[in-house]
Amino acid sequence: MIKSIDKTKYVFVMALLLLTMHIAAAQQLSIEEAWRLGRENYPAIKKYNLIKAVNDYTLQNAAKAYLPQFSANAQATWQTEVTRIPVAVPGIKEMNKDQYRIQAEANQLIYDGGAVKAQQALQSANTAVQLQSIEVAMHTIKERITEIYFGILLMDEQLAQQKLRTEVLESTLKKAEAALANGVSYRSNVQELKAELLNAQMAVHEIKTDQRGYKDMLAKLLGTTIHEETIFVKPATVNVPGEINRAELKLYDLQKTVYDTQKKKLQSDWLPKISAFVQGGYGRPGLNMLDNNFAPYAIGGVRLSFPVSNLYTRENNLKIIELNKQQLEADREAFILNTDINLQKQASEIEKYESLIREDDKIIELRKSVTASAQAQLDNKVITVTEFITKLNAEYAARQTKYLHQLQLLKAKYNYNNTSGN
Repeated sequence: MIKSIDKTKYVFVMALLLLTMHIAAAQQLSIEEAWRLGRENYPAIKKYNLIKAVNDYTLQNAAKAYLPQFSANAQATWQTEVTRIPVAVPGIKEMNKDQYRIQAEANQLIYDGGAVKAQQALQSANTAVQLQSIEVAMHTIKERITEIYFGILLMDEQLAQQKLRTEVLESTLKKAEAALANGVSYRSNVQELKAELLNAQMAVHEIKTDQRGYKDMLAKLLGTTIHEETIFVKPATVNVPGEINRAELKLYDLQKTVYDTQKKKLQSDWLPKISAFVQGGYGRPGLNMLDNNFAPYAIGGVRLSFPVSNLYTRENNLKIIELNKQQLEADREAFILNTDINLQKQASEIEKYESLIREDDKIIELRKSVTASAQAQLDNKVITVTEFITKLNAEYAARQTKYLHQLQLLKAKYNYNNTSGN
């Protein structure tokens, strides 16, 4: 019985431990996970499978041009003249001017000049452009997620700094209250510290309110719930690559493929088409024009068709395609130029923040020394509480500035990678 209870406790404890680990893991969010969730939640991403399905059906329809094609028609006509023999022949009647025919025809494509293959290639090229356009749109979503994510991280550090500042103020307040009780301090010193403590609490409330707004925006983009206890993992330092690998460049290449495929399709459109056909019907007259009775008939053979009218516009269409390719190349060059300019700007930002952080370290060391000295001076009644608070605020301002620069440096590197498409 005791062993059974111990086993039950063991199972319960293990289950509780696994649940706790799962909750702890669920409460963490990395920037990579945020990107993934943002991609999955983006409405346009749902078009992926729809676009692919449309492409598959269109390709299947194009391939069915090689299947036998059937048609049927019927007609009734009245004509002013009919075939007649200028001499009277016994047994041969004059043809009726009202004639009737119903027939069915089967066609089998033998040679299409590559039209079906060109149509399928053009459809696949257009589908690739549609899919890549979604990837281009995802770049903007990734940038927005990155911006909000780093904003939340900055406010996390601001809260941490305010907590440390509050702890120092509370410790100093206790000393001031003790000194007041012993009659060696002024009540105004205590009141000033309490006022500064209230300011710190108000700052915490303001930061939390702003952060909640940022989290709500991010939750909307990610399609998930972000709780107050969710931990935002600080991204790892990333390398800054040198080459541009943006989705737009691939889109330009795919659009060029579309134009090249259109050119091939134009070439196939004016080539002759060869097909075999069989006609079968019933009418008056049949194939024997001298028989004025209803009769069945059948015809079979090979048909050659040459779309001469396509030659009228062929040259102009080729010129249009070439002009479109030139415009596309101009757009590509403009995009690369603008991206290079943005990358140069962001590279300068990276250098700036690296330099600022080195200076921040020096400033913080000086401010720490000043604050420690001020604390001792305050304890010995050499300076006022106001002077101490000023020096304390200066130290925490220096710390916040450094962390801000660190985050801005990290963000600048991520922005550089996003801009370059890496």
